[in-house]
Parts: sequence; C-alpha cells; structure tokens
Amino acid sequence: MRPKPTVAALIERNGALLLQQRAHEPFTGFWSLPGGHVDVDESLAHAVKRETQEETNLDVEPTFFGVYDEYIPAIGWHAVVTVFTCAVVAGTVQRSDESTDIRFVPFSDIISLPIAFKNAEIIQDYLSRRQH
Repeated sequence: MRPKPTVAALIERNGALLLQQRAHEPFTGFWSLPGGHVDVDESLAHAVKRETQEETNLDVEPTFFGVYDEYIPAIGWHAVVTVFTCAVVAGTVQRSDESTDIRFVPFSDIISLPIAFKNAEIIQDYLSRRQH
C-alpha cells in the first residue's frame, strides 16, 4: 500500500488545541487535528492552508513542525503526515460537514478524548516541545 501525502494543523489558543470530532469513517466520532490529503501538484504549505480553511473557516500562516508515518494496518491506512503549527490570520471557527463538533480543547482535557489516527502522538510531541 502506497502512503498518501497528508497534512495536519496544530492551532493553539490560550492553552488549548483546535480539534474536530470526525463525522465520517475512518474513526467516526473520534477527535482529530484539522487537515487532509494533499492535491496533485499542491505544495504542503498550500494544502494545510486549504484544508484548514475548508474544515475550520480559519485562514492560517503555517510553520513546519514535523513529519509522521501513520501506518495503521487494521484499517488499511498508510499516510505520511506533514504537520504545521499554524497562526490564525483571519476568520472565526466554524464546523464543516466533515465534523460533528469543533472546538479548542484545553491541553489537560485532550487525554480523555478518543483521538483519531496517530494524532495523539503528534499532540504529545507538540506538548513536549512546547514545554522545553
């Protein structure tokens, strides 16, 4: 199975991360970072801006954070996820039809949520780096 290029956005505000509750498979009902697949001939930075705008109604300025291999054989999923920290430059948070809920979740509450894909690893890395 060939990995799909995807992007994810880490958007922080006042000690909380923006997460969305997924409306579709895989991982319906689980929480995830905004993001999605990279279109053909699209840069990674453009993809994270586009996906974030589509899913959250926010315009962002991305900064590279890291790359993660998401291999989940149980669901036939293999993606290479490029993650960006994103500063909001315009817009107000609005849920798209890809989610049933979207909100800034305090860092202390994230651990109690079911997290989709390997987003928990990404979030943990972010919190670890943020503390140093």
